[in-house]
Amino acid sequence: MYIPMLGLDLREHFKQLNNPEKKTLSPLAQVLLLQYMNEMLDSPLTTKYLVQTTNYSPMTVNRAFKQLAEYKFARLIKVKREKQLIISEDKATLWQKSLKHLKSPIKKTLLLDRSFNDCKFYRAGEMALSEQSMLISPIVSQFAIGQKQWQKIKDQYHEDLEGKAKLEIWYYNPGLISQINYVDKYSLYLSLSHNGEKKDEKKGERIKMALEELISA
Repeated sequence: MYIPMLGLDLREHFKQLNNPEKKTLSPLAQVLLLQYMNEMLDSPLTTKYLVQTTNYSPMTVNRAFKQLAEYKFARLIKVKREKQLIISEDKATLWQKSLKHLKSPIKKTLLLDRSFNDCKFYRAGEMALSEQSMLISPIVSQFAIGQKQWQKIKDQYHEDLEGKAKLEIWYYNPGLISQINYVDKYSLYLSLSHNGEKKDEKKGERIKMALEELISA
């Protein structure tokens, strides 16, 4: 449909909206790719298995399956009426192909009145990077938690502009991808590459180099 007064071709508008090249993955689709790249998943994947291990609904899992297949990061097959997702790319290739569709896991960041010793929290940001590189650890400790997990315990903490800890609230639970006490390297890369914080040029370059070394390790 063309609207002369506006000079707008709605066919082109909706074509752009529906173009996979312009979209980022859903949180669960991103989690599945990062689990695979962190060697935590064996292909093929089934809806039933992921519902049990991620606590996402079958509808959300199936939407993630469909999106990964649509973007050609995986393929869908049917075995005895059950949909299965097969990911066969090597992780280095998959990372490069998917990077433009991945986004920072951080929904928001808070400064809180105290630090954390709870297994629900994962070391994140420059703090996590410094533990895996030659970077100096920041003065303020940094942690991450999933938004659903935060909702259950947020009343136990208070915001403080001069807080002792910086907490990143993530769209997904970092524990779904990490088997240790800090966030996985791919999510860490995404969080530090897209966090929008102003850094001096030298520090920014050091962080970028450390991230690239971490990803290629």
